[in-house]
Amino acid sequence: MMIAELLFVLSADMLNVKTPVNSDSWHLFMACNVLIVFCLVSAEFWLRSQLKHQKQAVATTSFVVSYLMYFVIEPFVDGAQMTLMMPIMVALVYFDRKMLYSLGTISVIIYAGIYFVLERVFLKKPLLEFLMVECVYLVFVLMSHAVIVRAREARDHMEQLTKSEQSLMVERAISDKLLKIDALTGLYNHKTFHEYLDSLLEQCESNGLRLQLALFDIDNFKRVNDTYGHWVGDLVLKEVASKVMGMIGLNDFAARYGARSSRLSSRTSVFRKPMRRWKRCAAKWR
Repeated sequence: MMIAELLFVLSADMLNVKTPVNSDSWHLFMACNVLIVFCLVSAEFWLRSQLKHQKQAVATTSFVVSYLMYFVIEPFVDGAQMTLMMPIMVALVYFDRKMLYSLGTISVIIYAGIYFVLERVFLKKPLLEFLMVECVYLVFVLMSHAVIVRAREARDHMEQLTKSEQSLMVERAISDKLLKIDALTGLYNHKTFHEYLDSLLEQCESNGLRLQLALFDIDNFKRVNDTYGHWVGDLVLKEVASKVMGMIGLNDFAARYGARSSRLSSRTSVFRKPMRRWKRCAAKWR
């Protein structure tokens, strides 16, 4: 930014700008640039320190920097009023419509004061130029409003897509679980058992592990159903399944294979421990 200002000043005759910097105004020129650098550094420090009111700090810095740039460039270049649109651009960074309207209104009012106090009195600028600049500000505010609205619509659309995808993933996970789990006992069903058993056989053959399979059923289960009813039989199945789930480890797999039978498989390199555990559990149920 300051390099561009310096190029304008040094090439004043070639670019046919209004007036070059004289020796008496060099200190004002440098003072404005020093203030610009100070404001930018202060704003950066404020943001990195994660202090409160960051939006307000950025908006204030943009106002100060834009008007300092305006007063530095205005004596040399026509159209320096465009630098005063910098505060309006801040609202685009945050996609904040309230900030956009506030900064746009403040910019229009402040430039009106600058024109009638300074430009019209000292620079003899016509009223038509003032009206054109104000129209540019208003058009830029309207364009920024359209950008913010479209960005929010795109954000809402992406949020809806994300939520829909998440709900589909949850439904798919639930449906997969329902297809694999026996509804009554909560154990895996016989179809899942066969699929998992094939995978276990391949892993055990490739890794040199032992696979243990235990099959058990409930004695006299038909008599329980005939005597007390099927709902009591369902309670018995649930209780047995609950005890089975409580005894298996991370390497064990329990499934309901038939009406009253269940199977347990264990993948381990130690052969005796799972067998002892299953035998102890079977002894408790007798």
